[in-house]
Amino acid sequence: MLMKTIPDVVCGVWSGTRRHFTLVEVMIAFGVSGLVLASALTLFSIFLYSDDMVTKRNTALSIARSQLDYLRTVPYISLATAAEDSVRVNGEGALDETGLFLRSTTIGNSTDSTPCKSITVTAVCPRILRRPTVTVTLSTIVVDRGQIIGMQ
Repeated sequence: MLMKTIPDVVCGVWSGTRRHFTLVEVMIAFGVSGLVLASALTLFSIFLYSDDMVTKRNTALSIARSQLDYLRTVPYISLATAAEDSVRVNGEGALDETGLFLRSTTIGNSTDSTPCKSITVTAVCPRILRRPTVTVTLSTIVVDRGQIIGMQ
């Protein structure tokens, strides 16, 4: 009885008499290699898509946070003039006619007699090619400290 070892079968050696691969073996090897390569390319494209979406979301989040941080430094009485509607900004949040992102800021008054305003900042990266739109919305409340101190 002939004993076959795994290295002999993989290398195409069959009890010392055969030293080459057959056409069928080569075709099977190419087929398996093709499947592995196709799977790897698919995973790579999914990785690139996910990385692009995460980068755009993080940039939009940074733009919205920067605008909120800026609005917290604006005097309370001037907040009403800080509203903006879909201005085009670059990745750093600076106004730019060719910027990729759109930023909107809404300033709302409180519904009761509390001296505060709600601020909502939305940063949007519009749909480009087949990529979906990325939208980030952040909100905060700003209180007029002068009014609060006067109420006590």
